[in-house]
This record gives sequence, structure tokens and C-alpha cells, in this order.
Amino acid sequence: MGLHQAEDEQADPSAAVVYGVHWAVFLPTGVIACLYGVLWLWFGDVDGTSGGMARAALLVLAVGVPLLIVHAGLRFANGRLELGSKELIARPGWPVRRERHVAYAHIADVKLRRGLIGRALDVGSLVITDRNGDHTVMPDLADPQGVLQALQSRWRAKPQ
Repeated sequence: MGLHQAEDEQADPSAAVVYGVHWAVFLPTGVIACLYGVLWLWFGDVDGTSGGMARAALLVLAVGVPLLIVHAGLRFANGRLELGSKELIARPGWPVRRERHVAYAHIADVKLRRGLIGRALDVGSLVITDRNGDHTVMPDLADPQGVLQALQSRWRAKPQ
């Protein structure tokens, strides 16, 4: 989400900067829809459309895929990480509705986690550990390296 927000941050470093969830949260749903669509077509060819396996694949396509789309949409719409002047606020998105406030002075460690697909699509998760050992995970962030750099600059600027 970065360029406009990065310019705002350079203009006023104390202003809150908000980073959102990457569109890649919809990819697993697309993969599931494609796989079950192919299975439905294949089982329909083998057994005819009245076969039990074809009906099960159709049930996943008719009920499961729309539910997964709604779930991903809610995470995409509600998930965000806000870097304020004194603390960060993590809102992982639905179904985790609680937000987590962590003061920069209480952060012990920040790690970036991403896999092969995360590197290819520029998506990742931040794991923020506070001094009590509690972990705050912000999954599926867009531009996670940029978010990490922005967080580290604010975290390191505060007295420890």
C-alpha cells in the first residue's frame, strides 16, 4: 500500500500510517474453486452428474467457495496495521475482531515471515514480540518489507 503513505510519513513522521492486507488472501479460495470445479467435471464425466462424488464437489463449489470468498473479503476489508506516533495498532481482520495496541517502548523483537509465494507476491506476516513475551501476529500484509522498515524506524527512535 505504500507510496502515498510513505510520502506522508516523510512529511510528518508522527502521523499515523496504515498498511493493509494484500489481495493474495483470495488466492486459496481461487485454487479451491478451480480444483473442485475440475473434480466436479471429471466425476460428472466418470459417474454422470448423479454420482456422489460429483455432488460433493458441487456442494463445495456452491456453499464452501462463497463462504471462503466472504471470509477473505472480510479479512481484506478489516485487516490493517496502524503505525501511530507512540504505538502500533494491529487489526488482523475477521474473525479476530480484537485489536492489539503495542507501545513502541514495549517491543522486544519484530520478525518478518514469508514463504515462497509470499516472496513472489510481496506479501508476508509480521510477528511482534513484546517484553512480556506475548506475540502479536499481523498476517498477509502488503509490502511487508516496507512495513517492517517503517515499524523499525519508529521502534528504534523511541527510548528503550
